[in-house]
Amino acid sequence: MKAYEDGRSERDDQGRQHPNEKSLSLDGLARTIASVKSRLSKYGNIAFSAVLLLAATTSLSVRAQNAEDNSTPILVEEFSLVGDCDFGGRLDLFLAELSQKPDFLGYVINYKGIDELPQERDSYARETAIANHIAFRNFDGSRITILRGGYRAEITTELWIAAPGVSPPQPSKTVPAPVIPERSTFLFARNYLAAYGDISSLDDYVLPTVKAREAAEQEEMERESEAEQVADTTENSETSPASGDVPAESSDDAEPYVDVRTVEEKEAEKFLWAEVGVAKFIAERKASTGVIFFYADDERYDIEKMRQLLESGRDRLAQNAKIKRGRLKIEFGGYRETAEVEFWFVPSRGKAPRPKPEERPMPEPEDTDAAADPPN
Repeated sequence: MKAYEDGRSERDDQGRQHPNEKSLSLDGLARTIASVKSRLSKYGNIAFSAVLLLAATTSLSVRAQNAEDNSTPILVEEFSLVGDCDFGGRLDLFLAELSQKPDFLGYVINYKGIDELPQERDSYARETAIANHIAFRNFDGSRITILRGGYRAEITTELWIAAPGVSPPQPSKTVPAPVIPERSTFLFARNYLAAYGDISSLDDYVLPTVKAREAAEQEEMERESEAEQVADTTENSETSPASGDVPAESSDDAEPYVDVRTVEEKEAEKFLWAEVGVAKFIAERKASTGVIFFYADDERYDIEKMRQLLESGRDRLAQNAKIKRGRLKIEFGGYRETAEVEFWFVPSRGKAPRPKPEERPMPEPEDTDAAADPPN
């Protein structure tokens, strides 16, 4: 798989029909499925088969040019920001098209959106996701070239196929790359505070009262579950004929999880959120400063203890960039359901950024119907 430099992305006019789009007949789709299954015997993947089955049962439209006109590249799909399942499904249909035409080549053109943050300038996350999906499907990566198309108004991906000898598709509808507004205050980067999005990595910062309440709730759930199991066992033993003593399966036989990470690896994961280039960006611009906002549910987490984590991460950033830590200010931005961090750049004499917390959801009212009913 080859990648050429130029631009990242996700999205399109979803639902817009391509001028040359055709609806395949059920008979044609049945033959397509049989052909794909024979060529992709390595797949053996239920999800991929489900995509093809869905195509057959719903007479799904496939963007394709007239079979007699293969003189230009064929646009199979175009999309912007979509859900994970939709994303994988579109790629699977693209691979199915290539499997129908074993002598064709595939092209993926990714466009970055002009609203990307400066930290994302050298990041190509969608390109990596597509390459990983192709490898996961055991598809021949040498048949697909991934191109960086530059920028569009929003993140976009195009999936193309081309007959042998046909020139590859070229990026289109591009716009100039966004300019970093160095003379204004702007958001440089944002990250989740939890490593890899795993909120259990923040367990050390949960308030003791919350831990105690959740532990009590967990114990109550386990007692209720055990009581239900005992009731079910008793009922089954009374209604079923005796068949000898059969030992019950125990879940205790499962191997316990063993954390094989080293102390250094655990420490590094605590600060993945701080792997941004804002401090070095500040170091290169005299008299500029930065503000780090962190957001979290202050009814769940110990904010002062969490602030200590932020201060340690700030100190790492300052040390690596060789700037005074006072040039990076830390502020609690307020409530957000998910713990997040924002990194703001403030030029000399620039306006201070303002935090943007979420509105805390109202607690659900308790069910008072039972209490309202008078006793018999």
